[in-house]
Amino acid sequence: MSLPDLTPDARALALIARMSLDEKIHLVHGHVASRYEVPPLDHLGIPGLRMTDGPSGVNAGGDGAAQSTAFPSSMAVAA
Repeated sequence: MSLPDLTPDARALALIARMSLDEKIHLVHGHVASRYEVPPLDHLGIPGLRMTDGPSGVNAGGDGAAQSTAFPSSMAVAA
C-alpha cells in the first residue's frame, strides 16, 4: 500500500516513523537568523515552513522591515 492510499493519520504516523530524532527536533523550532523559517526535509517530501508568533500576533518582519501585528495578551483581555 502506498502512502496516498492511507488515511491522513496513517500517513502522518508512517512519516514520523521514518524520521530521525534530529529531524523531529528540526521541525519544532524556527531559526531566528532566517526569520523563523525551517528548511525543508526534501528526502521526506516535507516543504520548508515559516513560523509566526501565534496568538500574540503575526510577525512578518525581515529584510529590515519590522511589520507585525500585536494583539492584547490574553491576561489583559481577561482583566
